[in-house]
Amino acid sequence: MATMDAELIDARAGKLDEDYIYEWSIFEIITNFLVVMLFSYVGGLFVILFI
Repeated sequence: MATMDAELIDARAGKLDEDYIYEWSIFEIITNFLVVMLFSYVGGLFVILFI
């Protein structure tokens, strides 16, 4: 996982186009947000089922 992150950072550093970096970071934020929401939803379902 750490090596994959390092490769992504290297790939980003290699791109001098700021628009590309900006769009990628927005995509990352949206993805992270969706993952958090998904885990929250699943966690909520488990709480409802087990109480």
